[in-house]
Amino acid sequence: MNDVFNKPAWHAHAACSAANPSLFFPAHGESMEDAKAVCQACPVRSECLRYAIANGERYGIWGGQSAFERRRNRRGIAA
Repeated sequence: MNDVFNKPAWHAHAACSAANPSLFFPAHGESMEDAKAVCQACPVRSECLRYAIANGERYGIWGGQSAFERRRNRRGIAA
């Protein structure tokens, strides 16, 4: 669910829930490493990544992967 009022259940356990959201949506050319570091320690990282892929999230860091990494992985899965 993409509705801000109906967050997925796993979101309550996400390491990013207390972080500044802009960290996970860096501007073109900005580093993604700080966001990815938060994801590395997250107990629901795999749920987050599955959510992003299932919902076609086109922007931001989800489950420790950038939009480019998610697209690349989807292509590998579809091949």
